[in-house]
Amino acid sequence: MFTFLSVNAQCETVMKFFKDDIYTSKELVAFVENDPQKAFDSWKLLYNEKTGLAKSIDELNLVSKNLDEINKAGGYLKWKSLSKTEINLTFSTLTKSNLNKLDVSDDINKYVLAPNSKGGAYILPGISVEAKEIALADEVFALTNQKCIFPKNNLEAIEGFFEDGTGFTMKELESNFQQFYRRINEMSSKIKKDKILNGLVQKVI
Repeated sequence: MFTFLSVNAQCETVMKFFKDDIYTSKELVAFVENDPQKAFDSWKLLYNEKTGLAKSIDELNLVSKNLDEINKAGGYLKWKSLSKTEINLTFSTLTKSNLNKLDVSDDINKYVLAPNSKGGAYILPGISVEAKEIALADEVFALTNQKCIFPKNNLEAIEGFFEDGTGFTMKELESNFQQFYRRINEMSSKIKKDKILNGLVQKVI
């Protein structure tokens, strides 16, 4: 499993620490087997910064999905600090209750902004969300200020929640988005007409 790393390229002591950490759980072994190089790079980032999270499967998954962004930010802790500033969620009691029913975390601090999201799509580390879902969540957020939370892969009955705890499927989300979009266009048109009428009235007066 570790043949991808040459002894010349990596310090033997670091490799020993890596192996010691990885063999502490089946989840970590599976994580490394999936993509050994990426797994090692993710582990090393957490290990070098002495985060104490080098054996956390959730954090390793998170880091592996954001390696480029983390390196650009200058390291895991700096990237995490930047990510925290973007998190602005408020979980209602209903949201927490629904998350608990799914047996997923209701800790706001564990949720991160989905890759490439403009502020509308939040996920737990390790969750995959399609580009279309992220784009739609961002549009709904722009129109309604409601953030979408995607807490788990492959949900059958629902695909996510709004901050207020309302569950949705993508079909419902698309339908609601179209309704929101039409409603806002209607309001926008009405406001424009009112302004024009007010302007004409003022001229007459």
